Amino acid sequence: MPSLRAAHRRVIANAAYGRTPVALHLCADHEVPISPALLSLRSYASARDWTIALEVIERESPAVPVQRRACWPELEEAITSGRVSGVVTLARSMWPIDGMMHDWLDDHHAFVVAVTREEVTAP
Repeated sequence: MPSLRAAHRRVIANAAYGRTPVALHLCADHEVPISPALLSLRSYASARDWTIALEVIERESPAVPVQRRACWPELEEAITSGRVSGVVTLARSMWPIDGMMHDWLDDHHAFVVAVTREEVTAP
C-alpha cells in the first residue's frame, strides 16, 4: 500500500493538471436495473469533467455497511493510493458517512457525492 505522502503527492499532481479521478459506486439489490443508474453516475461525472478511474457495481443491499461489503478493499485501496479523489454514488444510503468515515475521507483528501436522477436530468 502506498504511503500517505505518495497518495498526497498524487492528489496534488491531479489538481495541478485539472484532473479529478473518481470511482463510480453503485450498490443495488438484484431487482434494480443497473444500466440507467450507471448512466446517471457517468453523466454526473462527465458533466464536471471528472475522470472515471474505476467503476464498482455490487449486487448487495445498501443496508450492509460499506466497510463490510465485498467492494470495500478495492475502493479503500483506490482512495488510499490516491488513484481516485472521490466516489460518485447514486444515493447517500449507498455510502452513509458517519464521523469516522468523514475523518477517514478527510485524512485521504477524498470526497463522496450522492447523485439523484433529478440532479442529472435537470436542464
